[in-house]
Amino acid sequence: MVYIFFLLSLFSLKAEDYSWDNRVYLASFPRCGNHWMRYLIEEATGIATSSVYQDQTLPPHMDRVFPWGGYCADKGYEGNREYPKEGEIVVVKTHCPCFPPNCFDELPYTKTIRIVRHPVDTFYSFHKYLQETVNNQTSLHQCLGEFVYLLNLVEEYWEAQENVFTIRYEDLHRDPFFVLKTALSEIGYKTHDRDVIRAVKTYPPQGEILKHISHYTEDELIWLESQLDHYMKKYQYEIPLLLKEEF
Repeated sequence: MVYIFFLLSLFSLKAEDYSWDNRVYLASFPRCGNHWMRYLIEEATGIATSSVYQDQTLPPHMDRVFPWGGYCADKGYEGNREYPKEGEIVVVKTHCPCFPPNCFDELPYTKTIRIVRHPVDTFYSFHKYLQETVNNQTSLHQCLGEFVYLLNLVEEYWEAQENVFTIRYEDLHRDPFFVLKTALSEIGYKTHDRDVIRAVKTYPPQGEILKHISHYTEDELIWLESQLDHYMKKYQYEIPLLLKEEF
């Protein structure tokens, strides 16, 4: 529960009124590729993306709250993007309800692009991120129960919402051109193939799928597979037996 208390302290914002006609959420459980997707979107469109949180990961977001309700890095991640103008699309990152909702999570939106990722990679990456940001030395094993609970919470929440388009991180990693082009179309951006190609070349996939599996014991992997059976089958995830047998 230590992480939940930490996160509660981060997002105690006062509710204010913000109006924007073309707001699109970019939603995910933490460490599912949201950050990477924002880089890709900004490169393909030239338009800065936003977040319901004042992100401090590089590049940090400014103190300023923008008219659509959210924070933004100074002229986007690369410092040379245009801010969305009134009536234009704005893409806003959220990890709701994994992180306690703030007022910017409850604003009207036209679409949600949701990213899911294999829990084995997601959980280890999230655990490492939390260790580095809050300097907590709780083991991965001790966190797995809470992570499973939070992932199920996120899954149930977005399954109940309207106009949600879901993509798998693994598909974005395997075929970034096709998945990015599809996501941009779903968002409502009008781009050319050359824009998508440039974005993928500038920010190509990194690492391998299931690259964090070696950080788990065999018992932990079997337990995760049983606890997330419905989720794993729904998104066609598995823990290969050959990888388990390496332990």
